[in-house]
Amino acid sequence: MQVSFSPLLLAISIGPDHESYELLRHGRVFAVSVLRANQQRLAEHFGTQSGRTLDKLASIPWQTATTGAPLLLDALAHFDCEVVNDIEAGDHRLVVGRVVDGATVGPDGEPLIYAETGNLDMSASLYPDSFR
Repeated sequence: MQVSFSPLLLAISIGPDHESYELLRHGRVFAVSVLRANQQRLAEHFGTQSGRTLDKLASIPWQTATTGAPLLLDALAHFDCEVVNDIEAGDHRLVVGRVVDGATVGPDGEPLIYAETGNLDMSASLYPDSFR
């Protein structure tokens, strides 16, 4: 999510027990690739397999961003970020990054939005039927 216009900052939320968090913590950079609406399977590939047992990028076309973070070539857009803050947020970490580069790769597509991913992150059982 965007958290600031000036400087341009994005935040991501990540579980500290994920292998990706260790890479992020040591590398201090990350990239956000905005997937296309028809890339649900790609979201599943990255969202459901542990990095401990698999090189998630091995079968996916990608390139190295300015910071060294991976950018997915078939994404709709991307943001390349340097970590400026890492904050405890309940059972996750909120990692804030300053955008150092970005591009719209495919201006003719629609983005895949979180609501369309269904129960990909297995969080449906965490939400009540209604909020009071």
